[in-house]
Amino acid sequence: MSGPYPDGDLARSDVAGSGYAVWPQRVIAAVLDDAILAGATWLALGTGFVQPTLTPSFMPDGDGWPGSPLVLVPIGVLVLLLVMQGATGWTPGKLVVGIRLVSERSSRPAGVWTVFARCALHLLDAVLLIGYLRPVWHPMRQTFADSIVRTVVVPAIPDLPRRTGTRCPGRGTSARAGQRVRRPPRRTTPGRSRRPATSTTPWSRSRSPTPRSPDWGLAFWSTCG
Repeated sequence: MSGPYPDGDLARSDVAGSGYAVWPQRVIAAVLDDAILAGATWLALGTGFVQPTLTPSFMPDGDGWPGSPLVLVPIGVLVLLLVMQGATGWTPGKLVVGIRLVSERSSRPAGVWTVFARCALHLLDAVLLIGYLRPVWHPMRQTFADSIVRTVVVPAIPDLPRRTGTRCPGRGTSARAGQRVRRPPRRTTPGRSRRPATSTTPWSRSRSPTPRSPDWGLAFWSTCG
């Protein structure tokens, strides 16, 4: 399938407008991913150190890297995010926003090596931040790195599998959603028939007939006559 829309069973495109992710969506996704990397750096090293990022720039905000082996923790998180983006097209930030990085040619995930090259080429975008602002006016919403490695960012959310049925608690049968569960018939004692349900309202109760006193006068005249 050609074009900017991812195909297959992994994603469902929710496209509005041109079919490419707008610049604010990409910024929010990058901020969320950088927040994850900042948290990993803070937990492993503390404050005051440079955190890795998916969007490198020439303005470091820390004092470098320490000699502790814990420095591998934020680096490992960065590699994990890049591998996730290359294999699926998503990062946690892109999943939250609902956008996906795909190949411009095949509309499928760009691949791990392409994503690593794209991350390194973001240094070109960091020159005066022109490359990071380029998606605002570019027709395909691409940065310089996107144009070089032939990638695009499109609106797409993962199509997660849905449950088609629910299991009744305590029973071995299952029913699909929207269908009624059939209850087994009640057991009756052999030889006895089920009595019809009767109403319990006071005006519908059956009353037994009142016994009448014998008519002694009618009995006397019938005997004498």
